[in-house]
Amino acid sequence: MALRLVCTCGYVVQGVDDDEFCSNVQAHLAVLHPELVGAVTREDLLAQAEVLALGSALQQPPVHGLQGGAGRDPQLGAEQDS
Repeated sequence: MALRLVCTCGYVVQGVDDDEFCSNVQAHLAVLHPELVGAVTREDLLAQAEVLALGSALQQPPVHGLQGGAGRDPQLGAEQDS
């Protein structure tokens, strides 16, 4: 079951299952919301997730850690890599 969460910052995080979704959200939090790392539980994330209908599931590429710029703030550019 694919899940999606629109973060308060506007970033959309998705996953094809609960594990991928939670991992992707945690990766996003680590980059843009480090103050929330460890404060948001798996249960919190799943409670806020939107279950995607089969036809609309994952129309956007999923987030995988930091590969390909996922979870990154486009306004910070290369400076967030340092």
